[in-house]
Amino acid sequence: MPLWPPLPSGARVLIIRLSAIGDVLVALPALRSLKRQRPDLRVSWAVEDRAADLLRGHPDLEEVVVYPRRRWVRGLKRPSTLPGTLRDMARTFRELRRQRYDAALDLQGNLKSGLFGLLSGARLRIGFAGAHTREGNRLFNHRRVPVPTGAVHRVERDLALLAGIGLEPRYEPPVLPLDPEDGRAAEELLARADGAGPLVLLHPGTSDFGAVKRWPADRFGALGERLARESGARVVVTWGPGEEELAGAVVAASGGRAALAPPTRSLRELAALIRRGALFVAADTGPLQIAAALRVPLVALFGPKDPSVYGPYRTGTVLYHGLPGLPSVRRDPHPSQRMENLTVEEVFEASLRTLQAR
Repeated sequence: MPLWPPLPSGARVLIIRLSAIGDVLVALPALRSLKRQRPDLRVSWAVEDRAADLLRGHPDLEEVVVYPRRRWVRGLKRPSTLPGTLRDMARTFRELRRQRYDAALDLQGNLKSGLFGLLSGARLRIGFAGAHTREGNRLFNHRRVPVPTGAVHRVERDLALLAGIGLEPRYEPPVLPLDPEDGRAAEELLARADGAGPLVLLHPGTSDFGAVKRWPADRFGALGERLARESGARVVVTWGPGEEELAGAVVAASGGRAALAPPTRSLRELAALIRRGALFVAADTGPLQIAAALRVPLVALFGPKDPSVYGPYRTGTVLYHGLPGLPSVRRDPHPSQRMENLTVEEVFEASLRTLQAR
C-alpha cells in the first residue's frame, strides 16, 4: 500500500469515529499505532456523547470532542427548540475550527462523518476509498486510502487509513483508560455477588437496532445455570440502559443460580466490572468489544454478521453458524435464525474450556 507524505512535526490531528460504542473501541488500535509511530502529533477525537465516556482521560488524546447527538436530534425535531439547537451547532463547529486541525482521519466513512470533517475546517481530510464508504463520504476527502476488498476486519481497515498520513498500518494493542474510582465501584458491585468461584459475566443485551443479534434469554439462563452448577462459578448478568427486563428474564431462566448485576452508572464502571471477570459471554455488542480491549477471556456469539469482519480481534472464542463474508445484516434474509442455531451445549462447552484454560 502506498504511503502519502507525512504530516509536519507537532501537527494537530482529528480522528472522526462518532459511533457506535463497539466501533469506537475497534478503532483504538489505530489511535495507539498512530501515537507509537508519531508521538509528536497532537491528537483529538470526535465522538458521540454515548461513547465519549470510553475516551476521556485516554493517554494518547489531547482532547475529546463530544458531539451531543441525542440533544441535537431532540432539538431539531421541535419547532420551539430548533433555533437554539442551530445556534448550539454553529457555536460547536466555530470552536472546532479554532483548533486549526492540520488533518482529519475519517474512520467512519458515511455522510455524517464526512460533514463533520468538512465543518471541522481541517486542512487535509483523509478517508477510505471505494466500497468502505457510503452516502457520498468520499466526496468530502482529499486523500482516499484503498483497503482490500472482501472480509477485512474493521481493526485492519482502520489501521490502513494511517497510510494517508505516511504511517505503516501496524497493529498495537488498544488502551482503555480506567481510573481507581471506576475500580472501587466495581468492587462494591462484586461484593454483593454470592459465592467464591470464578466470576462469569453474561451480557444478553444488544442495541435495539441490533436486536436480531441477540441469543435467546432462556438459553442464556440455561447456560448460567449449568456454569454455576457444574463449575462452581459466580454467574452475574450485566445489562445497560433499557435492558434490565431482559437481564431479569435471564436470571429467572437460570432458576436463581445467576444474579442480576446492580446498575452501572457509566460505561467505565461496566468496563471495570468486566475487567474482573474470569469469563465474559455476549453476542455482537459494544460490551463484547470492551472485554476484547481489556483481554478478558470471552466467548463471542455471532450469527447475522461475519466475525472475521466484526468479531473480537486476535482474542477469545467465537461461535458462528452464519455465512463467511457476509458483512451486513440487511443481506441476510433470516438473521435471527443464525443466533438460534447456537445451542446451549456448545456455548457451555466453549465457556468451560475457557474457564479451565485460565
